[in-house]
Amino acid sequence: MPITFTCTCGKTLRVADEYAGKDGECPSCKKAIRIPEAAGDGGQFTEQAPKPRSGSEPWASAPSKTTPPPLPRDDDSLADIPPLTTHAGGVIAPNDDFFVEAPPEIGRTYSAFSTLQRGVEPINWGMRIAASFMAFVASAFITGLIVGVLMSQPFRVEAILVLIGVPTFVGLSIVAIILWWTGFSHTCTYVGNKGIVKYTCSGHRDNISTEMFLFEDAIELRTGQTRHYYNGVYTGTDYNFTWTDEKGRVIHTLSGRYRSEQGIPVAKDPFHYAIMAEWAWTLYLLSDLDQVTANDGMLFFGLKGGDYIQLGENLLVLVKGGQTLRLPGTKIEKMTMANGVFAIWEIGAKEGWFVNSGIHQIMYADIGNARFFTMALEKLLGI
Repeated sequence: MPITFTCTCGKTLRVADEYAGKDGECPSCKKAIRIPEAAGDGGQFTEQAPKPRSGSEPWASAPSKTTPPPLPRDDDSLADIPPLTTHAGGVIAPNDDFFVEAPPEIGRTYSAFSTLQRGVEPINWGMRIAASFMAFVASAFITGLIVGVLMSQPFRVEAILVLIGVPTFVGLSIVAIILWWTGFSHTCTYVGNKGIVKYTCSGHRDNISTEMFLFEDAIELRTGQTRHYYNGVYTGTDYNFTWTDEKGRVIHTLSGRYRSEQGIPVAKDPFHYAIMAEWAWTLYLLSDLDQVTANDGMLFFGLKGGDYIQLGENLLVLVKGGQTLRLPGTKIEKMTMANGVFAIWEIGAKEGWFVNSGIHQIMYADIGNARFFTMALEKLLGI
């Protein structure tokens, strides 16, 4: 049975009973502490419910009076904490340079990634300008010779403009590419159990900007991915992860585009930062799941157009188009998702060209906190 006790800093900790009587380090204040032998050992043991969050959570329609059990990877245990990985789940390389440490505000860090490597320093402006000037002269001269030969027969006055304009354009384009290529701009990102943060250094290591998002500031996440094709050829996938507060205001957005027809971009793509952020956000919500449902409460999931879904113990309520459907878990045969469409199948549902009854379809992108919704389905309805 896990041992729960409180550090002198006030942090409630939970560890496996095999660590009873051993020394450890508090992950919050970093002080050395001794883990009690049992619940009543040494007066260090206290069992207290976590403090409720300020405000009302829209996914919770009833409060709880009990303490939920700890979640894997989402408590502050001293034991069994998995090693830090990249956002894509890989091993962090020894030469990865995290030029700013993870802030304590985001809690315990799950994953991290940096585009900077150790030993890489900014190239001074003198060298960049000198290289750009030489490249401009060389590219303009070569382009001028080629254009001159092509337009020498017959020679026209307007050819002078082309002879000057084309080499100049090519030279300036080469300069722009060199300045971009030799520029110094890197990011390092962290995902924690309380929030995420992105640091960017531009020009030099000390010029750092910060984008931090704490989960407590939002109540809902909506995600979406759109695959694009041109004449039947895949051209890329756009993604968007948007968190909003109780008034519907956008709190934080992670968006971008990647090219991977198989659906998984390369490990260094920022898409993995967004996916890891969604995963941490879902664990953050799951920590309240037992609290919400302990007294027959219901979880609330908003849909577009004012529609919504509620989940309780062995009960799903779907309000769509002004109609309310109450489905006990015993009347639900299965849930499926294909091509971005989530479908709820009642027992005895029929699907065909002329008959389609007992099947309730919802766009996955329309479900607020969609990943949390799928996990809650499994826990509350066993689906």
